[in-house]
Amino acid sequence: MERTNDTTYLESYEAISGNGYELTLYRISRKCNANVPQAADKGPMLFIHGLGSDSSTWMKKTDEESDTIGMKYALEGYDVWYGNMRGSGPSRTHKLDYYDADGWLHRDGFFWEYDYNDLAEEDLPAMIKKVYEVSGHCKKVTVIGHSLGATI
Repeated sequence: MERTNDTTYLESYEAISGNGYELTLYRISRKCNANVPQAADKGPMLFIHGLGSDSSTWMKKTDEESDTIGMKYALEGYDVWYGNMRGSGPSRTHKLDYYDADGWLHRDGFFWEYDYNDLAEEDLPAMIKKVYEVSGHCKKVTVIGHSLGATI
């Protein structure tokens, strides 16, 4: 369980893309945020960040009096998720990465060799699949993207 700067509690999940990238997703916790309804009757909503950013973009408040956009949707009954594309801060690991006996990280030599097609064909479907798995009962996942997130 993680906590953002506006005291929103998040659950952390990992999705694995088809080519081995470990992608971190955060979900607004319905258990630990007292104002959030326990039932997410409007279905899941996945927010995807823009180029050179990560999901924290969606968690920043525009002013101290209002909730973040994700919290507004959670309060309306949506199951809110934040995705982190490969290469963003929370999603910088790969199944082929390993630590040696001395504790040094050895990264797959091709980690940074990908393009927008890989994000659209590998990462986004893996994140949507994880949302389906965890949510269990949904018919669709609404995806909201900014910049790169809207492109893929």
